[in-house]
Amino acid sequence: KQKTAYEIGVRLVGSEMCIRDSSQVVGGRWKLLQHMLRESVFTDLTATCTWAGLCYVRNDGITPFNGTVTFDLVRLRVGDVVPIPAWEVSLAPGPATMAWQCLGGQREGQGCVALEIQLPQHGCSASGADCVLRMAVVHATTGAVVSTNDALLVPPAHVTLARARVEASVADHVNVDGTVDVTVTAVGAPALYVVLTTTCAGRFSRNGLVVVPSVGAVVVQFVPWEPVNLAVLAASVRVDYLAENL
Repeated sequence: KQKTAYEIGVRLVGSEMCIRDSSQVVGGRWKLLQHMLRESVFTDLTATCTWAGLCYVRNDGITPFNGTVTFDLVRLRVGDVVPIPAWEVSLAPGPATMAWQCLGGQREGQGCVALEIQLPQHGCSASGADCVLRMAVVHATTGAVVSTNDALLVPPAHVTLARARVEASVADHVNVDGTVDVTVTAVGAPALYVVLTTTCAGRFSRNGLVVVPSVGAVVVQFVPWEPVNLAVLAASVRVDYLAENL
């Protein structure tokens, strides 16, 4: 039976303690969707695009924002990232202060160029099944990435995915703040929605990762709720990702 997008979100990770097929948050640990929303939607600044090629950035914060919205296409077949021209923005304080622009600045007549036309120009299929549109809002002064949005262009069941070899390695020491670095790598192909779980008591700083070999490893932190045994953590870290759950 082919899983729906909802079933993938629910069953890919029940919690960060390897409790699967649960529809609730257990012990305060977040589900995959909650991690994704924290980085993309539940932020003061967020950016996204429509299939018609029209993009917006929104400021719900109480201060003005000056920065850049970057756009990249992660090509799943090739495993590389193709940049699309960025967009410099200046927004007044929010809530709901918005600016609009066509993706890549491409216009056709009175409107934007649709994605089904733009995607083949960058080596993707017209349907978008073999690419992910990655958007990030970057602060002009600090260079900090204040929000990210890795957008699938088709339902998960229709994404063109190759099996990657995904590994998570645990650092051999505890950081000063008590956390432990965990480095996630993908070899052979990009890995979508990489979820880390462990039997140790604690949580991961990020989860539901998109790991692209040409971009490099992704480093997250394990935040323990009690003194952590590094050997147990290293032995119990488990990796799941989307291609294994379709």
